[in-house]
Parts: sequence; C-alpha cells; structure tokens
Amino acid sequence: MDMIHRLRRKFLILAFAAVILILAGALGLINGITYMKMRAEVNTLLSAIVQNDGIMPSHHPGTSTESWLGDSEWYNDTPEFAHQTRYFSAVLDNGNKVSRLNLSNIAAFDERQAQEIARSLADGSQTRGLFKNNRASYCFSVTDRAGGGKLVVVMDCTR
Repeated sequence: MDMIHRLRRKFLILAFAAVILILAGALGLINGITYMKMRAEVNTLLSAIVQNDGIMPSHHPGTSTESWLGDSEWYNDTPEFAHQTRYFSAVLDNGNKVSRLNLSNIAAFDERQAQEIARSLADGSQTRGLFKNNRASYCFSVTDRAGGGKLVVVMDCTR
C-alpha cells in the first residue's frame, strides 16, 4: 500500500511539473511572437516616417485586399492613426546643428530636450535602437540625408 502512495505522489508531481513546463513554454512562445511583431510594427512605422522626411505619411485609405496580418501599410488604415503616434523628428546639418525640428506630435520633450537627444543620437554609432526616459521607452532611427546631415526620428513605443 505504501508503494502505491509513493507512485501516486511521484505521478502527481511529474504531471504537475509537465503542466507547468507546457504552460511556461506556451507563454514564452506567445510573448516572443508578440515582441517580434511589435518590433516589426515599430520598425515599419519608423521607416515610413523616415521615408516621408520626418513626418507621418498622410492618410490614404487602404486599397490592399490582403488581411491586416500581411498588410505592409497597416498604419495607414485610419485618419486618426497619425495623431495617436507620439514622435518627434529633427534634421541636423553637417555641423550637428538642428536645422528643423518637428515637435507637433509629442508632449514628453520640449525643444531643448529634443535637440539634445537628437544631437546625442546623431553622434552615436547606432542607426536604430531603443532608450528609456522617465519610465517611457523610445525607439529611434538615425538616417544620413542625401544632401548631407542626418534625420533623427524618435518615437514613443511604450505601449
């Protein structure tokens, strides 16, 4: 009888461990996929702003017949999306002086802070990345301009 109780106990412990392992694996997989999708969306949006010279592209209703999963212009589906995205852009000349600053879509930074951040990112070695400021996460892109200088786009990606 004692052996049956030990076997039952071992079985329950193994079953419990297997369930925990399966749940942890599933949650890890879901979180990993969600993170990769979020990063892809952020990079798509940053690229769209960079290609439009530091300004969110204007709304053009989608003509794609694909689902939203494969739609490369998912961000262009509603006219309100441009107003929901929090970002700023700065154009720096070859002397690292800010020649144009667009702060109309962000409230977290004033002009001085945005200029300091833009200069710091333009001087850095990374062309894309992430930084934190006051409990918020910001993604950035630094791009060389054809006429010289750099375009720096910083977008709030906290959500």
